[in-house]
Amino acid sequence: VEPGGGVPGTPTVADLADNLYGSDWASRSKIWYPLDETLFTDPQDITSNLKKVLHLGICVDECPMPNGKLLSPNKVKWYRENREWDVWYASRNQTILNRCIPDLDHPNTSAIVKVLAQQFRDNTGIGSMWQYLEAELFDGKWVLLIGIGTGVLLCFVWIFFLKFTVSFFVYLVLILVFVLFAGGSFLLFWRAEHVALNAAPDDPWRDYITVMRICGGVAAAAAVIFFLLVIFMWKRIMVAIE
Repeated sequence: VEPGGGVPGTPTVADLADNLYGSDWASRSKIWYPLDETLFTDPQDITSNLKKVLHLGICVDECPMPNGKLLSPNKVKWYRENREWDVWYASRNQTILNRCIPDLDHPNTSAIVKVLAQQFRDNTGIGSMWQYLEAELFDGKWVLLIGIGTGVLLCFVWIFFLKFTVSFFVYLVLILVFVLFAGGSFLLFWRAEHVALNAAPDDPWRDYITVMRICGGVAAAAAVIFFLLVIFMWKRIMVAIE
């Protein structure tokens, strides 16, 4: 048990003395991603460095907010190690899956973070892609509305013509189901006999001869049962079609 009275692995009172981002382990329901110093000191590959940020998330009560001071920023302390993280960016009020989302328009978000974010968007095209899709959606709103209206109209037309073609589709489905069972049974039996008569002794297909015969028998039984059901239920099928 740690000095703060908690279970090992939970923040102690000393850990939490310098920030207000967690009262105990269970209360820390949100995840905040700290920015490592390498983002600022090694900006050669911004995309890879920012992706590494997602490998470490700090559990917090509330998303930390920067104080806008470059030399003495707010800090979030590590749970059990003598380590702390500077808060360089503000987070939006609304989280996504309990993840803190950076607010790049906030006045206290560091200017260098905004520059890094812009470089990331330039390298990946994520920002421009969303702007492009938004513009395309807005410009094509009439095409979208016409397409939806046409689809709804075609649905009603299809329902109207279905009244005159329903019997054809019923017969077609009955025939296709019977052919599926009967044809499948025939092909399985034929394949099993072909392998038994012509395959080499070490052919791996010989291991499936019994399986194919069993499956063929099941398919044949299903075809017979389906055929008998259609015969016995024929009058009701005709009433349903009419």
